[in-house]
Amino acid sequence: MLLGIATLLVGVIASVGLTPKANTPSTSTVEIHRNQPKRTNSWMSSLYSFPSANVFAFPGIYKLEKKGVVVSIPEVKAVERTVYGSGSSECTLVFGSDISKTEIVNYSDWSTLLKISLANGTEGFVRMTLGSPFLFMEQFEGVQLSCDAAAQTRYALQTFEPGKFRLTIFPIEPEFERTSLTNIPWDPIEFTAADRAVDKTTVNTTLRFVTENKKTTPIAIMPHHQTAIIEKPPFIGSYNSALGTLQLIIADSFTVTAPKPVLKNTFLEISNTTYREEIIEALEKDTEAILLEQEPPGVYFKGTYLGALSSAFQIAQLYKKDESKQLLLAKIEDILRRQLQELTYSDEKKMLIANNPEFGHENGNDHHFHWAYYIRAAAIVRREKPESANWLDKQILEMIHDIAETDRASKRHPYLRNFSPYESHSWADGQANFGDGNNQESTSEALNAWYALQQWAVVTGDTELEDLAYWLFSQELLGTKTYWFGNNNPFPAGYAHPMASLVWSGKRDFATWFSGEKMHIYGIQFLPITPASQYLSSFTNYDAVVNDIYRDGNPVSHEWGDLLLAYISYTDPEKAQNEINFLQSNRGGMKLRSILLQVIYQNLESK
Repeated sequence: MLLGIATLLVGVIASVGLTPKANTPSTSTVEIHRNQPKRTNSWMSSLYSFPSANVFAFPGIYKLEKKGVVVSIPEVKAVERTVYGSGSSECTLVFGSDISKTEIVNYSDWSTLLKISLANGTEGFVRMTLGSPFLFMEQFEGVQLSCDAAAQTRYALQTFEPGKFRLTIFPIEPEFERTSLTNIPWDPIEFTAADRAVDKTTVNTTLRFVTENKKTTPIAIMPHHQTAIIEKPPFIGSYNSALGTLQLIIADSFTVTAPKPVLKNTFLEISNTTYREEIIEALEKDTEAILLEQEPPGVYFKGTYLGALSSAFQIAQLYKKDESKQLLLAKIEDILRRQLQELTYSDEKKMLIANNPEFGHENGNDHHFHWAYYIRAAAIVRREKPESANWLDKQILEMIHDIAETDRASKRHPYLRNFSPYESHSWADGQANFGDGNNQESTSEALNAWYALQQWAVVTGDTELEDLAYWLFSQELLGTKTYWFGNNNPFPAGYAHPMASLVWSGKRDFATWFSGEKMHIYGIQFLPITPASQYLSSFTNYDAVVNDIYRDGNPVSHEWGDLLLAYISYTDPEKAQNEINFLQSNRGGMKLRSILLQVIYQNLESK
């Protein structure tokens, strides 16, 4: 399969003006921007700590310890509920003296520059980039690679004068010709960036790797890249990961494409009189009940409460139930007025923090999940009461910048705090101090964040923000399908489910942070149900998901059975309608029965 790889690679290198010759001196200087906001919620976040946790800069895994930089590649194995893909500390890069301190001094979209201080007083720099099989080290007096015997053929350490070193991680194919990579001259990756283009039907993303000499470089592209790439280059080698197989290409950029999502600002009006009356009856009961309910105190659960109010308001507005509409709008406005006064910007942490945090919110955890509910609700108030701009806009815009800053030079928030352009999905944990890297559980709440941005953008006429929201939603959906639902990226043999609910850099789990129950594991990928939830019909493994959920009995009687029926309704609304009577609770995962009836009946009518 890889016959002639060396010839192919050398031909590609020569075609762009590179000479496959080592020991090429570099004229680069190390750029330092210590005033960049801390890059929380990313693949690299644990590098702010020393020693670090495992950092998954595919195809390699790196860990900074006192003795040096520990290096490994993912060892993938699958059992019933987990796909494992963490490393086993195969090699260590040692610098002639212990590491005493590390510091992130610069980063771009998916690359970072680390300053490493040694106990003997010397200092050097390490460049680490997602997708690169190279780790670049500069301004060191000496670097050595110490490997287990079984791992020695997987890596190569080269010296470039003066004081420059490069680690290469080779593809897993034993017949891969190592000189194909080691003959590539010194040319460190200095900058990475994602450029977006949104038109009426399509969202394109161009991912750029900018090297010192502005040449092509080896890039290990991820499974979602491989299915969505516009011009497919030759695949010249592969790497394993818990997320699927990475394929090596030679390029300076590549472009992936996705359809532009359809994001509506309300539900579809039902024409069937019987269905309408059933929805309206449920709405009036729901309105009375939810307004009597004690408001949750914490930032997340208060947000989910606000989300239910928002959907109920939209249903009341749809069917011209003015009394319910006004009561719900007043409650939404009241919560926002109070909650927006309970937010504090931390200049130390460079983030907006609620005074009533939950789930590690104060460390950056889940901000995109949390703020989504408030931004969507604020868009409703802004549409109904334009004068609310006086008290809404400042804090809502701060929320938006907190999770989706687009100014790479901002000193107030990091660029796209939660979203990873290279990995095509968000990360939920602020610090990522886990052996399996960072993680995200609820893709549906991540998508809700970008939907909320789009809703705010439409109401305020911000076309740039609207394009950003469409881009983020389309990319998050691509990542969701690929890594959580295994679309075009099948789970390995041994894993017994068609979906993973907790995806890490180095692991995919059929699990949640809060429960091991199957309906919770699936349901957290469906909530909240909003007018944007139509995307649930686009998963290619619907039958496998439903069969797995029903395998242990009828799950509709579970407290989150309403979420299951909502999910089913986007593909098989007749089945969802027939199962309604099995519901045991009218206040399940969707909180309000009227929302469930609305989505089932609108999907029936639009089928």
